[in-house]
Amino acid sequence: MNKLTSAGLILLAGVTIIALLAGCGGNGDAPAQAVDDAVNATGDQVLIRGTTVELLDASGAQTGRYLTIPDAMALPGQTVHLLVNLSDIGSVAGFEAHVNFDRGLLTATDVAVTDAIPGSPIVVINTDNDAGTIAVVVAGLQEASSGSVTLLDITFTVAAAIGCATTNIGISVDLVDGSANTIGTTLNDSGTVNIRLGYLGDMNQNGEPNVADVIIILRIIVGLEEDSPQADCDEDGQTGLVDAVMMIRCVVGLDDWPIGVYGQKQPVTIVATTPQDGATGVDPASDLTIVFSTEVDPGSLAYTCSPAATFTATWNSPTNDTVTLEPGGGVASAALAGDTTYTISGIGVTPVDTFCYEALTGGQFSFTTAAGGVQPEVEITSPADGATVSGNFDVTVAADANPVPSSGLALQQTATITKIDVTFGGVAKTISGSAGTVTFNSLLVVNGSHEVTAVATSSNGRTGADSIDVTVDNFVVYVGNATVASGATFTATVNLADTTGVAGFGMTVNYDQTKLELVGGDAAVAKGEALPGSALLIANTATPGVISLAVAGMATFDNARTELLTIEFQAIGAAGPTVIDIDDTAGAPTRLLFADAMATPIDPQPTAVDGTVTIQ
Repeated sequence: MNKLTSAGLILLAGVTIIALLAGCGGNGDAPAQAVDDAVNATGDQVLIRGTTVELLDASGAQTGRYLTIPDAMALPGQTVHLLVNLSDIGSVAGFEAHVNFDRGLLTATDVAVTDAIPGSPIVVINTDNDAGTIAVVVAGLQEASSGSVTLLDITFTVAAAIGCATTNIGISVDLVDGSANTIGTTLNDSGTVNIRLGYLGDMNQNGEPNVADVIIILRIIVGLEEDSPQADCDEDGQTGLVDAVMMIRCVVGLDDWPIGVYGQKQPVTIVATTPQDGATGVDPASDLTIVFSTEVDPGSLAYTCSPAATFTATWNSPTNDTVTLEPGGGVASAALAGDTTYTISGIGVTPVDTFCYEALTGGQFSFTTAAGGVQPEVEITSPADGATVSGNFDVTVAADANPVPSSGLALQQTATITKIDVTFGGVAKTISGSAGTVTFNSLLVVNGSHEVTAVATSSNGRTGADSIDVTVDNFVVYVGNATVASGATFTATVNLADTTGVAGFGMTVNYDQTKLELVGGDAAVAKGEALPGSALLIANTATPGVISLAVAGMATFDNARTELLTIEFQAIGAAGPTVIDIDDTAGAPTRLLFADAMATPIDPQPTAVDGTVTIQ
């Protein structure tokens, strides 16, 4: 790791984020598999799960550079470090980074920035804990040598008055070389950025202040670039250091953007509509959306619908460039008529950015609705919303293709429910007909809150949905899944869903000796990260295919960790799956038992879940 320079705290403004999962083992929208990270967080804690993303160049092509954020974990009231590592900083003369975080959960207390860029580049950092944002810009004229570095080391303090929490941290990074060319970015914006011509200081004409603008101005100052009136931010007739500093302050959010503008204003335009202009077969109850080319004043929206219809408008605050028009406020009887052509005309809005945009008037699009009835109604009747589930649990659903609208006036329909798709933890199951029950295995997700959704489809193509939240509460000991090449060595892990209060255990692990071979005999078995250093581990691997082991100590395990053991294997068998079994039978050589520091057995004992190794 290169030396880091501590530089206070920072603000970030990226166009998109890399999703980092934080919480008690995961997020209901992205469940892990039970054999991998399904149950990898315990007790009251905050987990930032790392990720790796390949940076793209300005054209959207892969660069071979990777941004990696390792896992980090902390308890309420403690501090946690978020490391942002770059696989290769070669040719980088400056970069811009933006971070968003949950201000109710985390407080940024320090940021260290790599010093790998030579020549004493300008480093400016801004942190706004009230807004939950951090931004940093590093601008230099000399390029760094190749090598992996820790680009940022951000220290957060976790709120003390929270238990198990789930949150998202967003990070975006843009790298530029000594000529202000973009050589790596976490997002290819091609086709999505609104170019606003004429902003003072906007040297790369992308409509936003960033580190590339600063470096171009610095190059102009030292004579490496031809001067441009657009670089004269303070409009004193020449490009100087003041202009560069004005842009830096805008990049990190210390001053408002834009600084100023010259030239002709652009009109606000309609970028897209849903449905598209001229579309046919549109669901009479579906929402309409209009996307504008820039942020507009929601109160300025004007339009006319022919034939007449009533809509409720909702904006995508705070961006306010997209409006959703809901027919009749969602009342089924107030949906648009079927088999009818509607025209939304006279669309008008006033831009928030009056520097570069003129108001839109006269926008228009048309569409034709499909013949059909109202949206089906669907209800998850069991389990109840908010119920706690464990192991296998049933979900019972019923749907009606011909519900009576809230007006009480039944619409004439002959539709039937063709299917109901039920989803939990990323697994979808289908009920044929209007009612039924499906079974899910809650061990395939982490403990915590998860959503169950049901979508019913009618014979006329209409859909309706219902959803509930359930709390998964499993106590399991499990082996992580693995996929390995034949002949390769790998580490299998044995994990416990909740290590709170546990100080020792006995266990037998069985494996197929024709498929797997221990690497190093007894030494192949080692203590996992949840076990304290004082714990005693004894393993017996004398019988091929069987590992008998015991762990004992006076100190309880780390309740912020789940890994009990690591076992080194070599895959020696032919391609295909093989099972690593935690023996929970009465005849196991070492009976499965967990105990606390007083030698009292844990009650109840955890459920054993085997792992699968797939040999390729």
